[in-house]
Amino acid sequence: MAPTEQCIIHGGKRLEGRVQIYGAKNSALPVIVAALMTSSPNNGSIHELLNVPDISDVRSLLRLLSAMGCQCSFSPEKKGYLHINSENIHSFSTNFSPPSLLSHNSDEFDMIARKIRGSVLLLGPMLARFGAVRLPLPGGCSIGDRPVDLFLKSLNALGANLSIDYETECIVGSCKQLVGTTFRFETVSVCATEVVLMAAVVAKGQTVIHNAAREPDVVELVRFLKTLGARIEGEGTSTITIKEALTPLRSGKETFAIRGDRIEAGTYLFAAAATGGDVVVDGVIPSDLGEVLKVLEAMGCEMSVAKNSIRLRRFGDMKPVSIRTEPFPGFPTDLQALLSVCCTQAAGTSKIQELIFLGRTGHISQIQKLGGSINISKIDKDLEPS
Repeated sequence: MAPTEQCIIHGGKRLEGRVQIYGAKNSALPVIVAALMTSSPNNGSIHELLNVPDISDVRSLLRLLSAMGCQCSFSPEKKGYLHINSENIHSFSTNFSPPSLLSHNSDEFDMIARKIRGSVLLLGPMLARFGAVRLPLPGGCSIGDRPVDLFLKSLNALGANLSIDYETECIVGSCKQLVGTTFRFETVSVCATEVVLMAAVVAKGQTVIHNAAREPDVVELVRFLKTLGARIEGEGTSTITIKEALTPLRSGKETFAIRGDRIEAGTYLFAAAATGGDVVVDGVIPSDLGEVLKVLEAMGCEMSVAKNSIRLRRFGDMKPVSIRTEPFPGFPTDLQALLSVCCTQAAGTSKIQELIFLGRTGHISQIQKLGGSINISKIDKDLEPS
């Protein structure tokens, strides 16, 4: 949204209706990046993805891949249909890229990579396919500390030799052969788990990841990697095992559909709860929102689920809750702000602990401007009805 644009909201109305949920951005980004890992001829590098959200983060990533020589295009006829051909891509390591490519596209590549957080996902495929990396330190949203140390330590455990070149502000390094290993993440990280998965599927030998992220987005990436020929077990648990691939990775024969966005679905559900509404969200897997649905029920909402849809109805007053954000399957940090707003309508004081991104408090001052009573301590937020 441009700085001069405004959203004008006429409130005080009960939300009712049915809405189709788009594909999950946090699932689409790693799946799109994983498509770079195939370089087989005879269509082995062509991928067809369905339900891809046509949003700025995805468009920025596609621009980044195009600068590498990847052919990416949304279908003008089919909404959410993305075609990717990754056969003729290039790394931007000086050891692997032609000088003409470096001079022609590297500036654009660097500019985009520095702006989006998702660029860090390229570490896995670049190592897997080229054996070398030169990637600008990623940008993205400012909601707390998101260091790259986890990525470097885990990939170096697989045999890479990565470090930060502080003069160019790039992650650089190479690897002759990735080798399977066993290691434990110090903290749970979705992106780091995804990067290691993409590197480990081409490593020699078996890799075991302990304290791996359990998020649905990780499960979705594994589901895609399996269509390429990867052998992975344990996705959705804290221990994931990646076995050495029996054959080179190549694209699957069928289109791959991205799962519905649980955060988008949760946004509509909290909006319906706050307004005493009756809303159905379609195209989402209810188990992806297990803890969210429990919280909404505890607040007094009536929930009903089907295979790929959720209905929320609220009739009486809302009740206060006490929750903390946690990695999946806990309450997602990405819905903390929505819950904060909802709690201002509850009859009592709610307590929220933000334990994932301690800097995720930018919405609090705006709620206070609207009359919300919120007190912030170091890690707690107490909310009273406005």
